[in-house]
Amino acid sequence: KTAYDIRLSLVGSEMCIRDSATTVHRLIRWFNLRFFDELKDPEKLQELQEHLNKTQLLLFDEISMIGRKMMGRIASRLDQAAADANPSGHACGGFSLVGVGDPAQCQVFFYL
Repeated sequence: KTAYDIRLSLVGSEMCIRDSATTVHRLIRWFNLRFFDELKDPEKLQELQEHLNKTQLLLFDEISMIGRKMMGRIASRLDQAAADANPSGHACGGFSLVGVGDPAQCQVFFYL
């Protein structure tokens, strides 16, 4: 339902956290809910890669709303976002993912 893009950087001896909340759909650039595919437009792919360039950790709130199919779509986009920066081929582009919330709160909505 909501994803937080948290960028961490060291400033002196203190940790600086910049967060910007967005929806999962905006985060992975999926605007046509009836159709999902790899990003093939080089400009859109570059935009996604630049948007997530310095991101290391993604925090997903209301994790019970993200089903197996949606998580696969998120993983696919994150792999594209980090293609060159993930030479080891780690899952989800090598990003660290944290899911929070009550996993038994709601069942996942049906996605087309």
